[in-house]
Parts: sequence; C-alpha cells; structure tokens
Amino acid sequence: MFSNKKSYVFAAMLLSTLCSTQVAIADIFLYYETAVLGGIINRPVSIDIVTDADMFAYQKYDGNWQDGFTPIETLPDGKKHYRVEQKNGKYGVAMYCGANKHAFLFQLTTYESRYVKFECNTDNTKEYKISGTLTDSTASPDALAVAMDVQYEIVSNNGDAYSLTVPQGKRDLLASSLKLVNNKVVPTKFYIQRDIMVDSDISKKDIVFTTSNSTVPQGYNFSSASGTEAESFLISKNGTHFRSSIDGKWYIPPQNKLIDGDFFTYYAEHSSNKTQMLEMYNAKNIARSDKNIDISYISPFNGVTYDNTDTFAGLNYKASAASQKFSMYLLFMQKQDSFDNMYFEVFLSSGWLNGSTSYTIPNLTALTTFQSAWIGNGADSVNAAAMMSSVSLEEIMRSDSMFRHKLEIFMVPGAKYEIANKKIF
Repeated sequence: MFSNKKSYVFAAMLLSTLCSTQVAIADIFLYYETAVLGGIINRPVSIDIVTDADMFAYQKYDGNWQDGFTPIETLPDGKKHYRVEQKNGKYGVAMYCGANKHAFLFQLTTYESRYVKFECNTDNTKEYKISGTLTDSTASPDALAVAMDVQYEIVSNNGDAYSLTVPQGKRDLLASSLKLVNNKVVPTKFYIQRDIMVDSDISKKDIVFTTSNSTVPQGYNFSSASGTEAESFLISKNGTHFRSSIDGKWYIPPQNKLIDGDFFTYYAEHSSNKTQMLEMYNAKNIARSDKNIDISYISPFNGVTYDNTDTFAGLNYKASAASQKFSMYLLFMQKQDSFDNMYFEVFLSSGWLNGSTSYTIPNLTALTTFQSAWIGNGADSVNAAAMMSSVSLEEIMRSDSMFRHKLEIFMVPGAKYEIANKKIF
C-alpha cells in the first residue's frame, strides 16, 4: 500500500519512539491514523462518468450542483467520458435524456464506486423487422421458437414464418425445435447465429435446423417453492434473451456452443411479497444440475412514503439474515404531461445515506441545462425498491451486459441481486 521509503521512515520513527520514551500504544496508533491514513483518506480521487445524456451535472459532497463540464474524450460509440476529481466522500451525478424525457440521479460515495455509466438508448428508437421461416429438416417438430434481442416467437408448424421487430445494432439469432414428449414440451435442437448487424429490415432470414448447424440442449429439473415464480434465460453476448425453462426443466446448449460474454440467469418473483431475485452466471461455467428456487426469505419493503414534492421518508429497510448485503434504494417516478410520459429515477446508495432514513430530491432547475427536466414533483405514480447485491456498486456500474425482463439491470457474472419493491401510489 505504501512505498518502501515511506514505510521504512515510519518504522524508524516508531522504533525510535518506543526505545527512547514511554508512550501509550494508543498514542502510536493515533499518530499512524492521523499522519498516514489521513493522507490516504484526503487524497483526491478521480470519478469517471460515461454517458450519452444531453445534460450532465455533478455534486461534490453536499455542495452545490454544477454543470458545464467538458468531456476528456468522446468514445467511438459517441458517448462522452467525463472525469471529476474530489477527495473521498459523497458525490452526485445527474443526467437528462431529452428524447425520452428521462432524468436520472446517482447519489453515491467514492468508497462504493468511482465510475458511473448511463446510456439514454436514443438509438434504439430505430427498429427493423427480421423475418423468415423456421424449418427442422431432420424431424417433425410440434413447434419451433426463435428469439432476437428481447423478442421471442413460437410457431406451430414446420416451415412456418416468423417476424421479429428489434432495435438496430449487432444482434444474435437463437432458435429451438420443440417436441411434445409425455405431455411436456422438450427442446430437441438448439441453433444460434451470432453477430448479425441489424441496420435495415432483413427478410428471408430462414432458419433450417440440420445435424451440422444445431445441437441437442441438456436439460435439468427446475422447480420453485410455493409463492415463488421462476424462469431461466440464456442471454447471448449481444443481448438476445432466450427462455430456457419449460415444463419443469431448464435447458442449456453444450459448453462448446457458448462463448465468454454469454450469460445464464435465474429470475424469480414473489407476488405477495413484491420481491424479485436474479442470479447471473457465465453461461460456460454454470453448474449443470437440478435447481429449486425459493425467495420467500426476502423481506418485503414497507413503510416508505413520498410527499409528492421532493421528500422520501421511511428509508429504513432491514434485509433478512439470509439476504445479500443491502446496496441501494431505487426510486422511480412517472408523470403524464400533455403529450408524453416523463420519468425521474434516483439511485441512492447505502453509503450516501449513511444511516439516514429520509431523502430530499435536489432542485436541479437552478441549473440552466436542467430547466426543462422534470425532477419528481407532482408525480402520477411512484415506486421504491430496496436492492441487495453480492457484488459492489462499481462492478455493477462497469458492466456492459443488461438483463431486460420485468426489470432492467446490469449483469455481473456470479452476482446475485435481491429486490424488494413498494408501490407508493
């Protein structure tokens, strides 16, 4: 942690003190804490912010919000990379996406994450149609399934047409041939075509299952406890979500058909407790065994309130002993204006709150660049969530992979998230 020179100097000073005087050990550690650790704690650190947002503002500690920052670089995908320096402690990052009227606020500490990434997804307003037919040339399936991005379709007959509408970008096409065995649907073949560039409509994207281009997925028992509804997904490197659980089993292709960047996830929700769970794995390394999921141990989130002006109260969620470590609150507000919906989200870390049970949204309209942003007052609907996580906030922020089924959240291999939701109004 320290350079050799500094360590030797400190050791010599300590030895000299012990030999020449009688001094309390507590005084020695007080010196060490003040002279050495104090220098580390007060040393400036860099916080990196990567975003394509139209507007960006920053807050050091509990100070005034500032905008007008100049990025240190523009990345190849068009996002701006900002860097702000401050001493260790609290900070805030605000962003606004004008195209979809969506404002975001991150309230974090440098101990939790020195990196914030956010994407407005304005390019995803461009969507294109992928269409073709699904044919199993080696068998007579009872149905066939196909997926790209988060779109999924099942056709009933061999040779039937499919059509998917997906955002532009690099995508993967996944498909399976399905057979009814003992009144249960069984995937008998799996097919994947990677790195399809979608920048226009693609017609006649026919999929023909053969013995050479498809493989047989492996299946394992899959169950959930009473009150828990569970699903599993194979998520390809380019983000295609393919449902892999069906009729009491979960399925996965052989390891040699998977690559680094492919995820396998278990998702569950408890309808009465309003809780969710997400387990994420590198698909190549997932344990191939039976799986039972029970999330009844996740405590519900009760008592939180919002005055519909600027203040949340009752932020005193207590995670159960079986849960992961509490990480942050997610506050989501929505309002209908004359033409469209407006949204405001707050990511509020446990470190930033530091034991406080209330939070007041800052008034960002004093900033010229945020005068058109809606920041939560007079909302039509408000939801709050408490999130537990097995990984750090920085690991989450640095991820490039997104889970997008009933919730949107960054994925980290080996991570487990638990979320307790509360609809305030």
